Amino acid sequence: MRVLAARRPRVRVLAAATVAFAAFSLTACQGGADAGAVGSSPQASAPAAGSGADAGKDVKPAGSQKSADGASDAGKGTGSATGSTGGQGTDKGGPAAGSGSDAGRGSGSDSDATAVTCTAANTKIRVTAVSRPINHVLITATNTGDTPCFAYHAPFLRFDDAQAPVPVLRDSIPQAVVTLEPGESAYAGVMTAVATGEGEGGRTAHKLTVTYADRSGDASGRGATVSLPSGGVYVDSSHTVTYWQQEMDLALVW
Repeated sequence: MRVLAARRPRVRVLAAATVAFAAFSLTACQGGADAGAVGSSPQASAPAAGSGADAGKDVKPAGSQKSADGASDAGKGTGSATGSTGGQGTDKGGPAAGSGSDAGRGSGSDSDATAVTCTAANTKIRVTAVSRPINHVLITATNTGDTPCFAYHAPFLRFDDAQAPVPVLRDSIPQAVVTLEPGESAYAGVMTAVATGEGEGGRTAHKLTVTYADRSGDASGRGATVSLPSGGVYVDSSHTVTYWQQEMDLALVW
């Protein structure tokens, strides 16, 4: 009986130790699981901080983003400046503010719409002698009207009471029709006789009748008769006249 009584406390101690060891093992296992959960939580929460897709969208190379933003801003700034300048140009009436087609219509079509054919009624004719080239006189036609006029082709000239007009020098055709704004002048050079004296029917003429041509080349309206300088000029059958020219020098090169 004593032996049994002595063994019972030992059994109880072993049982208590076994229970304590089991409890400790269980606690350790739970702690390891919790530690594993805690250790894995950063990995689980990492996508929340920025997934691969989100990071690709939000993060851009500094140079490329600045370049893209700068290009966008530059495009907008240029468009705004051009529009503003064009508006100011339009308000001031400058044809250069509009597009190329608008400018062409403003300077070309509007002038064509208001311009008329030059005639004796809207111009003043003057004839002057020149020293060079020899045997030449210069016809000056000045627009005295309020609108532009076209000096088409060459003038029809008749010295005194001649029946036939003076022949036109075809090589003197200008590149464009001469347009005279109010106050501007056109010029035509007249060779009264060749220097070699090969012409026929030489005489001294005292007046000259100048008639304008219309767009088709026919006479337009009545002519203007003016007196010739120096009491008259010598003319013969070799006389010629140039087309109307915008510059005086161009009328005297023939």
